[in-house]
Amino acid sequence: MQQLLSYINEHTAILFKQWYSLTKRLEAAASYKDTSLFMALFKEYEIPLRLLENHPSVFYAEHSTGAAFNLLLWSHRGTHPDYTHQWYALAMRLLTLQLYRETYGSLPINIQWIIDTRHRYPDSSITSPLHIMEHNHLFLQVDGCICDLANPSSFPALALGTKGLLRVSLEADLKQANAPAIYGSVLPDAAWRLAWCLNSLKDAREELLIDGFYDTLTPPEDDEIALLADAPLVEQAFQQDGHIPLLGLQGLQARYAAQFLPTCTITSLSTGIQKSVLATLDKEHQAQEPHTIPTKAQASLDFYLVPDQQPEDIFLKVRQHVSTHGFQDIQVQLLASTPSVHTSLRHAFIQMIHAAATVVRDDKHFSTKALTLIPFATEHIFPNPLSNIPVMAIIFNQFGTIGRNDASDLRTQAIQLAHIAHFSVLLEELQHATGTTR
Repeated sequence: MQQLLSYINEHTAILFKQWYSLTKRLEAAASYKDTSLFMALFKEYEIPLRLLENHPSVFYAEHSTGAAFNLLLWSHRGTHPDYTHQWYALAMRLLTLQLYRETYGSLPINIQWIIDTRHRYPDSSITSPLHIMEHNHLFLQVDGCICDLANPSSFPALALGTKGLLRVSLEADLKQANAPAIYGSVLPDAAWRLAWCLNSLKDAREELLIDGFYDTLTPPEDDEIALLADAPLVEQAFQQDGHIPLLGLQGLQARYAAQFLPTCTITSLSTGIQKSVLATLDKEHQAQEPHTIPTKAQASLDFYLVPDQQPEDIFLKVRQHVSTHGFQDIQVQLLASTPSVHTSLRHAFIQMIHAAATVVRDDKHFSTKALTLIPFATEHIFPNPLSNIPVMAIIFNQFGTIGRNDASDLRTQAIQLAHIAHFSVLLEELQHATGTTR
C-alpha cells in the first residue's frame, strides 16, 4: 500500500500532467462521430471497449484476471450539458488501473465497465439501464459497484447512495371558454382550484399531509447520522449564493434535513394564459388590459424520496390523496420515477472504500475534502438496476472546469490525486480481502 502512495506523492506533477492530458484526449476522441477513436484510446490501457447493441451512447468493457471479486465501474454523465466532468472521472480510473498494473503486474479484481454518455435517461423503459443490461446479458456476477457521478454543481464526496425521484404533474381543466376576470365572483377559476389542492399536500412546518407518505420510511442508522458531523460541505452546498434554510435550520439539523428527509417541491406553475399580447403593450396599457379567468392550471412537483419509499407507491398515495380530499377533477400524471439507491455503511464493500478513504485522508499530501463520506448525493439521481449489489456513488468534482490558465492549480491537483490515491488503495484493500496473489 505504501509503495503506491509513496510513488504518487513523489510523482504528483507527472501524474497530474498525465491525467490532464488523458482528459483532453478523451474529450477530443469523443467529439468525433466515429466512436472507434474513443474505443482505441481505451484499448491503449488494455480495456477493450465496445458499444452496446442498439445503444449508440452506451459503452461496455470487461477486463478479466480470473480474480474472485468482480467490480462494476459505472460512469454516469449526469444531467449537466457538459461532458467534461465525465472525462475527468474516466481518466482517473484509467490512469489508476495502469499505475497499479505497472507496479504489481496485474489487477487483483475483474473489471466490468459501463460508460453512459447520455445527457439524461429517456422516459422510455426500453432505454433504461435495467433494459440495457438485460438485453445485453450483462452484470450477472457483480460483487460491488462504484458509480462516478460527474457534475460540476456538486461538492466532491463519497456517497452511500442517491435519493429517489418522483416527478408528477397536477392539472385543473375546467373545459370552459375563457371569460373576463370581472366574473370571478360567479365563475370557477382553475388556478384557485389547483392552489387549494396543492395547499392540502403540505403544511407550513414542511410536513407532508399525504396519507401513508412516511409509513415505509426507514430511519437512518446512527453511524450514518454521525457522518454529518464531519461533512460541513453538505450545508455549504445549499447555503451558497445567499440561500437561507427553512425554519431557521442550521448546523447538524440543516444537514440532517437535507440528507435524510424526503421532499415535496413545486417546480413550476402555469395557467396557460398567453402573455404575448401583454408583452407588446406598455405598462400603462398592461394595467388597463382586461384579464381572463384561467380555465386551465398546471403544476409540476418533485418528490425526493429516501430508502424504502418507492416512487410508484408514493404516486398512488398522491393520487388517492387528491381524490379523497375533494379534488377528483384534478388530473395527476406520473412524469418520471427513479427509486433511491442506498448501501449500509456497515457493508464490507463500503467499509473497504471507507478504509481506503481514511488512509488517503490521513496523508497530508492529498485533499481531504474530496473524500468526505456522506449518506446521499443529494444533487444526483442514479437509476441503479442492481438492487442486490452494494453501490458507492462517488461525486467527481474539481471545483470548476479546468481551462488553459489553471491546469496547474494546486487545489485541483490535490483533489485529482486524492481520487487516484483512493482508487489505488481500494485495489490494495480488495487484493487483501480476496486473497488474490500477485
